[in-house]
Amino acid sequence: MDIISHLEIEKKQIKMDSDRVFYCSVSPFTNKQFIEVMKLYKDMIQNNLDTYYLYNIHNRNLPIKLKDGEYECDEAFNNHPVCGVNWIVAKEIAKLLGGRLPYKYEMEYLTENVSTYHKINTNEEFGGTTDVFLFGKDNFGLLDICGNVSEWCEDVNLDNEREHLAYGVSWNNSQGENIKAYKYKWSQLGAVSVGFRVFFD
Repeated sequence: MDIISHLEIEKKQIKMDSDRVFYCSVSPFTNKQFIEVMKLYKDMIQNNLDTYYLYNIHNRNLPIKLKDGEYECDEAFNNHPVCGVNWIVAKEIAKLLGGRLPYKYEMEYLTENVSTYHKINTNEEFGGTTDVFLFGKDNFGLLDICGNVSEWCEDVNLDNEREHLAYGVSWNNSQGENIKAYKYKWSQLGAVSVGFRVFFD
């Protein structure tokens, strides 16, 4: 099975000024894609990883629920970015797809050069995540590179190796003057405002 096609993941080539080229998924990973991956690989992922959970089912504000051992969510949230997935699981999913998580400098390049950053979900305007297609594609051909969710990155906190970088503004914090906001978060924690996007070399 071609898992990339099965999950309907569209890739976009990005060429940086330094002539470095990488590919990334057009949108953040969605609830629908996460549920489909869990149907196919849940047991394998669970057996391979040292993590408390694959998805933060204990947070009732998150749309994905665990029922009879299977993940599900209301169809209205299918195309919302998946939150509640910790860094360890996000990295493993990216690896399964033949990819990786982004690095901070790659996200900085995209947010510094994006043309439509003002059309984003932030500052609790919508009260939660929104459909990744709501605002349309930016000049890179990407969806939600700013806003909706912060995104897990490969970068580790050198002062605390249990934390990894979550880059960008999300639905529940203020854009302010800094669309390149970031913070380090515990790698085992799946938060309501942090998702991920798959990058490819």
